[in-house]
Amino acid sequence: MSSLFFVPRDTKDLELNAGRIASAWNSLVWRATSKQEDRLSIFLLACATDESSLREVLPLFDLGRSIRMAHWVLQQRSLPLGILFTRGPRLLDPELGWAPLTVFDDRISNTTCIPRSPGERTLTVVLPGLVLSVGEQRIFRDFVVAIEDLARDYRVVCDADYPPSWVENGWSVKFGMLGLILQECPKDGEQQVGILIAVKH
Repeated sequence: MSSLFFVPRDTKDLELNAGRIASAWNSLVWRATSKQEDRLSIFLLACATDESSLREVLPLFDLGRSIRMAHWVLQQRSLPLGILFTRGPRLLDPELGWAPLTVFDDRISNTTCIPRSPGERTLTVVLPGLVLSVGEQRIFRDFVVAIEDLARDYRVVCDADYPPSWVENGWSVKFGMLGLILQECPKDGEQQVGILIAVKH
């Protein structure tokens, strides 16, 4: 249990900060709360490691629950990469749609540090992925991606509980291209969680 919470000596150390965020998030996987909405409040307080960071967090409790996470994200100087791959609904803000709406029962397994500037709304990552040209057609929750250069097919199963905001009428695509972002290059017979995004062109 000692690894669940730790206070870095230098709270400005970006890698330690990202690891601390992941530890605080993951500790809530085992925590029982009477109200699901309390998880975000507990998480925010767990991320406050000193008086300065506590002063940043406390005003967030005066905000509505639906925007609290967005304001916390905008304060961060670094985030763990795995926060992108957590299962659950995302923020509705188009520029913050990559960020989770609240804290879920899904662990952050990848604690690789993503440096950011406070107030930055987008997130820049370098990860393997595919651009899928689907045209103006309906895609299904379960579909196959064929990569001709590698002579391989990959099966994509979308999370029906939390469809992306750009999905209309079931799985009708508003954009003609999709991006499939992966945590690592796919290997034969291996499953991994990815992110399906709309690509505007």
